[in-house]
Amino acid sequence: MLRNASECLKPGGYFIGTTPDSCEIVKRLKQCDDLSYGNDVYRVTFKDKENFSLFGAEYNFYLTQVVDCPEFLVYFPALIEIAQRYGLEFMFKTRFDDYFHECLNHSNHRKRNDARQLVGRMQALETFPSFDETDLMSSLPDDYRNAKNALEKLQYCDGGSRIGPLVPAGLERSSCTLCAVACAHLLDRGTCAMISHNENGDFRLRRGRLLLLYSS
Repeated sequence: MLRNASECLKPGGYFIGTTPDSCEIVKRLKQCDDLSYGNDVYRVTFKDKENFSLFGAEYNFYLTQVVDCPEFLVYFPALIEIAQRYGLEFMFKTRFDDYFHECLNHSNHRKRNDARQLVGRMQALETFPSFDETDLMSSLPDDYRNAKNALEKLQYCDGGSRIGPLVPAGLERSSCTLCAVACAHLLDRGTCAMISHNENGDFRLRRGRLLLLYSS
């Protein structure tokens, strides 16, 4: 995959990828009593919690009504090393939840709007109250306490009847994901691409290209 990406990129082009946060996955596995952890929305199951090979460390990932299949841990330093073999230079990485909160609390309106569009693309929000109460993402009433309070305020102000909350169960699943792994393909491999911030807080490359990170 990395070789194909490198061969198809023009000099100065960008490869932007997403991968589960293997360190967080293993950390949560170590904290649980058995070989499985999760909630009403997702579940991660391993066959072994002590031995993890550098490549091929398999686990099963279940996401309600969407996914139930084997996946594999990705050791990030190894991914970077392989990418460098194909002329890709690592720029930076960030977790989805960190990027989301950074954008959501940004002073720039465009950045805040990016955060809202991001969770929309990921279908991370659900309708509350749902059209059928049995379709709620979480079975725990406390997960919707803040949503109920916000809905009451909206109904008082403008008669709003539904909102789109990100409940703890969904947030926990999303926080396992690295928002993006970005590498720049450079024609001169000896040239170092510099990253800086402009006044709007955007990441820009030395060549002036904007590097946008979005989770798939």
